[in-house]
Amino acid sequence: MRLFFTLVMAFSLVASFKAQAQNVFNPNDVVYTYNSGAPSGSATNPTVPANGVMAKWVRSTSPDITWNTNNYKCYIWNGLVFRLRFPNNYTPGTKYPVALFLHGIAEGGNGIYDNEYQLKWGGRTFEERINYGEWNGFLLFPQQRDGVWGGQHFPRINEIIDTLQKYNSADPDRLIVMGLSSGGYGTMAYASAYPQRTATAIPSSPVFINGFAGAVNDLKYIPIWEANGGLDGNPWPNDVNSFVSEYVKAGGIMQHQYYGYEYHSVWFRHWDQTYANGQYMLSRFWNNAHKAQPLLYFGNDKFCPGTTINARMGVSSGFNNYEWQKNTGSGFITINGANSNEYTATEAGQYRVRFKRNSSSAWSDWSPSPINITVKASCINSDTLFAEHFNAEPSNFNAAASYTRNNFNCGNGIITNGTENINRDATGTDGGRFLVGYTNANGGCSFTADAKIWENTTAVTVTPNTNYVFSFYMANQITYQAAQVVAKINGVALGAAVSPAGEGNNSWTRYIFTWNSGANTTASIGLHNNTTQDIGNDYAIDEITLTKAPAGAVPVQLVSFFVSKKENAVLLQWNTANENNNKEFIAEHSIDGIAWNEIGAVAAQNNINGGSYNFTHTQPVNGVNYYRLKQVDMDGKFQYLPVRRLVFGKNNALLMYPNPAKDVVSLQNAKTITGITIYNQTGQLVLQVPLAINTNTIELSVGRLKAGVYTLQVIYADKTTERTKLVKE
Repeated sequence: MRLFFTLVMAFSLVASFKAQAQNVFNPNDVVYTYNSGAPSGSATNPTVPANGVMAKWVRSTSPDITWNTNNYKCYIWNGLVFRLRFPNNYTPGTKYPVALFLHGIAEGGNGIYDNEYQLKWGGRTFEERINYGEWNGFLLFPQQRDGVWGGQHFPRINEIIDTLQKYNSADPDRLIVMGLSSGGYGTMAYASAYPQRTATAIPSSPVFINGFAGAVNDLKYIPIWEANGGLDGNPWPNDVNSFVSEYVKAGGIMQHQYYGYEYHSVWFRHWDQTYANGQYMLSRFWNNAHKAQPLLYFGNDKFCPGTTINARMGVSSGFNNYEWQKNTGSGFITINGANSNEYTATEAGQYRVRFKRNSSSAWSDWSPSPINITVKASCINSDTLFAEHFNAEPSNFNAAASYTRNNFNCGNGIITNGTENINRDATGTDGGRFLVGYTNANGGCSFTADAKIWENTTAVTVTPNTNYVFSFYMANQITYQAAQVVAKINGVALGAAVSPAGEGNNSWTRYIFTWNSGANTTASIGLHNNTTQDIGNDYAIDEITLTKAPAGAVPVQLVSFFVSKKENAVLLQWNTANENNNKEFIAEHSIDGIAWNEIGAVAAQNNINGGSYNFTHTQPVNGVNYYRLKQVDMDGKFQYLPVRRLVFGKNNALLMYPNPAKDVVSLQNAKTITGITIYNQTGQLVLQVPLAINTNTIELSVGRLKAGVYTLQVIYADKTTERTKLVKE
């Protein structure tokens, strides 16, 4: 494999040449189906053009593709057939991004006249995303029958892209490279060979990904969003982890989506993955892709007061020239001498960069999202003895028995960014890393009671006869047979086993335990799982800390927090433990999870053994309601407790939220929805979304609509329709 990778890279570096033929790309081209019985040279039975001639081509229909592919125009270049979809409302002279998709080994087609089977995975999904308004640009689907993508294909692909740039205003700085299986390998191989071209890479189940660990110094400047399954044999999860580890150690910021119970075919789950706000993660990667967007090494943008600012940032090397600018509040000013691909900021402020590809080219656009370097109001003081955030590599911990770090047969110890239900870490950061456990990833695993799942590698030095606080966050992958975790110090349990309520992002719960060191001078911190089930028993762990306890205070520990419908109201119920210095709980409500309003307060029982509480919200909105608790101490200090979400409404009533909407609006009904149309105030159709899969819930992007009032019409499977007003902010 290592030799093969070297050869692929060598061939990939062959210089591409410009297409000599005039432009043949036209969004109005007719898609012809191949007919071997038609006269040779006719539109349906064309002859293979000579090398150096970009020509219109044909397709052969496939029984596996039952949707209309006519928007994907057919072309051929130097023996490489490909399909090209133009952007919606294509306007010559307007710059558009390009998404290059590399198919898997099974979709190589049947001969040069096939030119259709490469659309099997992704072709329909990505076209629908364009129609939904999620993104707009060129979709390029080449087809090859050589098995693995490499140097024999990449120069021809580059020539196609160069032709698009020359004649059709494709943006050279916004090339998105995607692929699945062997096409996932091709995605990584292309990004490694052409880092100056690749704005972002999105590989699904990339085979042999560990072969690219040696290329991380080029790849680290390219945002990568990778997905793989826990039951897959290629890529084996440990190979993915090895690559991710090298990428992160090099300073890169990679999004790693791990599906513990999936095999190889994770790509649809990958492309359908959403953030906590319902936005497609794929859309964000598509829209943020830009070669002038700098990498901020290790994501280090916040510094403690009084410390030296040392924020390293950079874009791909190999361009002709670079220019960096800084904005300290009075506008951007060019930084003298900052003309390389990297710059290290020593002051707070915003930073951006642009580059020239060669001496005669124009400057690129500036960074679309400047890097903002700030100084924190305060930092953790010396009372913090230990903190594990899982954001750095290596993350060192011990485990025992069937719980072994990177033992994917039993699925424990995977440090990742996202899973089936969790893509937000305990701090609320999308894409933040955390430790996860999947206990039956390969079956046949047995778990003993009190099995150790995490323990700090090196014991912490403590002062005898001193109070300390040990805390960690835990979330459920699923609630079925949830993990029951016991916190221990020096092998002694600090309390009963804990299990979060709910599952996914909203189940992150902080558990706090107090410990007096007694005669101990060191503390070995451990987390143990009492559950022996090999079905369910899946969890996530984050933000493990040991701190010196504040004098005379014991923090409040939330044991559970539930929200439920109660007739026309919502009932909030929660339980606590270890209360002291606790004044009250303030209940807060939100319709978007961002802006919060106080809806009531409940006085604290202040019982050292904890208490049970409830509060009724009498005016929930029709749609999604978010709830959180603000716990307030006697001295005015406070902390926010986990967010809970509840959809409230009548049966068969259309729920639409948020409304007004900025970017995404959610639609829900007990009836099956088959389509959406949106009209402006003059009755003009501005958006039409036919659904490929009938559903009861839709996340609809409205970010491209102008601010105003619209009429939204929902079409149901029973042929009825329903109209409602949508306000776009």
